[in-house]
Amino acid sequence: GNVAFAAAYLILSLVHFAWFAKTRWARWVLCLPISEAFSALGFALRIACRYNQQSIGLYAIANLFVILSPAAFLAFNYMLYGRLMRSIDATLTANSPLRQKCVYSILPPKLVGRLFIWSDVITFLIQATGGGLQATGGDKADLGDKIFLIGVICQGISYLIFVGLLLTAHRNIARAPGSTASRSSTKTATVTLYLLYLSSIFIIVRSVYRIIEMAQGYGGKLYSTEIYLFVLDALPLALSNAIWAAFWPPFRL
Repeated sequence: GNVAFAAAYLILSLVHFAWFAKTRWARWVLCLPISEAFSALGFALRIACRYNQQSIGLYAIANLFVILSPAAFLAFNYMLYGRLMRSIDATLTANSPLRQKCVYSILPPKLVGRLFIWSDVITFLIQATGGGLQATGGDKADLGDKIFLIGVICQGISYLIFVGLLLTAHRNIARAPGSTASRSSTKTATVTLYLLYLSSIFIIVRSVYRIIEMAQGYGGKLYSTEIYLFVLDALPLALSNAIWAAFWPPFRL
């Protein structure tokens, strides 16, 4: 499993770097291939852990790479939202003010990206703190479990709120008769919207898994059975990212 997913994330990273090379103006996409490379490294280090089972530091680093790298996958979707709204609202440009409104979005698209990326950073730091304490062992490890659980819960709630904004924007687009909602550019954006939904389903599956895993603790079945990590974490996230390997947003929007 570790070998397969180390290879899978490495391939995804290389594909996304290749797509970036063709769309260099879209620097915002770099968060995806870079984080995939770290995920690949995390699974590769898990292989090394089998031959160095006494190395707590190696295990901690591998665990942090696997657990924390996906925060950038969420950030990619957050930033894609703003580009999506810009593609169907002619009043929006790359230089639009942060608070410039969009007829389809409850919140200004740029502000949506900024808010949710900050929420991603904060929940990332919470999880990193918890993960660091987990690696120390003893009483601090128990505290680390609780802090990490808070981090994954907050991350999950934040993403669900984002999906709510996505659904609302989709409804507003569908209810806009005779507007840009009927143009070919918006049809392309609508396809991207559905792809975002599909990507989000995989991300939510992973979030639910992590919340339940940490709620059960180290003695729980999810934590002690490695296959769940592969099926409910690594696989859904790989599928979520594979969508953008097949349908690279800068080519469409």
